[in-house]
Amino acid sequence: MINLPNDLGAIKVTNALYYTAGGASTQKKGVPVDIVIPSATEEFKSGEATADYALDWSVISSAIPRVALSEDITVKSGTLETIIKDLADKSRLRVEASPKFKELAEKNKKNGNGLSDDEEEKKGEKEDTRETIIKKDDIVLEEAFNILKDIKALTK
Repeated sequence: MINLPNDLGAIKVTNALYYTAGGASTQKKGVPVDIVIPSATEEFKSGEATADYALDWSVISSAIPRVALSEDITVKSGTLETIIKDLADKSRLRVEASPKFKELAEKNKKNGNGLSDDEEEKKGEKEDTRETIIKKDDIVLEEAFNILKDIKALTK
């Protein structure tokens, strides 16, 4: 990041591509997720892909041995593919049954960002402190913890 003089903002300069161990770059696409948890920001059209002159996505040779890419690899409770599908299914059922996620979906439909009109007006008025962030009723974080509990249960 290069800060501009007179508080005019900053410029972020990228001078190299970043590649995951699987060989895919993260430019424009990011890192794909296995389990999607609905959030208030999922509809935002922002990020590197929307920037002018963004670097294109590309792929190089994988650093992961070919055997590790096999769907036949088994872990204690089944193949990695079946475990991820099971975890995603459990998460989806919890999300569908949650009144809080239903409320979030309705807010997203209304104004596209999951914030109520009052929250939208107050947005930007003051920066959240660590304490207020921790005290918030964070349904996305709660679901992430539930997924971790599901993973832990697989190891027992």
